[in-house]
Amino acid sequence: MNVNDNTRRTLVRIVDDDEGVRKGLSFLLECNGLQVACYESAKRFLQLDSPSEPGCVLLDIRMPEMSGIALQNEMAARAMTVPIIFITGHGTIDTAVDVLRKGAFDFIQKPIDADRLLKSVSEACALSLQKRQVSTVRKKSISWSRS
Repeated sequence: MNVNDNTRRTLVRIVDDDEGVRKGLSFLLECNGLQVACYESAKRFLQLDSPSEPGCVLLDIRMPEMSGIALQNEMAARAMTVPIIFITGHGTIDTAVDVLRKGAFDFIQKPIDADRLLKSVSEACALSLQKRQVSTVRKKSISWSRS
């Protein structure tokens, strides 16, 4: 799967407590030209990430302290609109339906199909860029109307 030039300007955040998963996903994404930031917990992600940077979040469901679902809820409460792609080895249909209804971009079960993941990441990052461009146009439009 080739990643387009626009998607290369985005940041894929990986939030997973399993170091092996973080390293494997990071390697796959970086080999396909994507920029990656890894976080070992939801709390570290909330402390360190810049939500204004376009991209997406690859998010594990089961993590200690704060689950991926709790992070999704916290991101919504903070108006963080970065698309979320859930990745899990412990998914159920009910869980998938729940997170998708709450706005997740995708839900992928482990073991991960690399082509499917890259396609989903590319689409989520493109959506994030599109939302940012619309937001920028709206801000410029508002500033022009106030002049």
